[in-house]
Amino acid sequence: MSKTKAVKILILLLILSATALFALRQRKPRPPGLGESAPDFTLPALNQGSLSLHDFKGQVVLVNFWATWCPPCIEEAPRNSLSLCELAGLS
Repeated sequence: MSKTKAVKILILLLILSATALFALRQRKPRPPGLGESAPDFTLPALNQGSLSLHDFKGQVVLVNFWATWCPPCIEEAPRNSLSLCELAGLS
């Protein structure tokens, strides 16, 4: 094999590798489907320690990140409370 041909093959392999790496980095994780488990995560608890999703396996979990300065967040808070009560069978 000539030196020129080897260089062309090497350049082609580098381009293909870079393209594959770029495509893999652009791929977004898909959300869990119906019936699939959500990925585990851990958050700090309000009263020290932490809470992990796996601690609530088999239970309904509603995680809502909101702020007191966010009007849409304040508006949806009562609806979320009602929804959670309905899911828990408290209504």
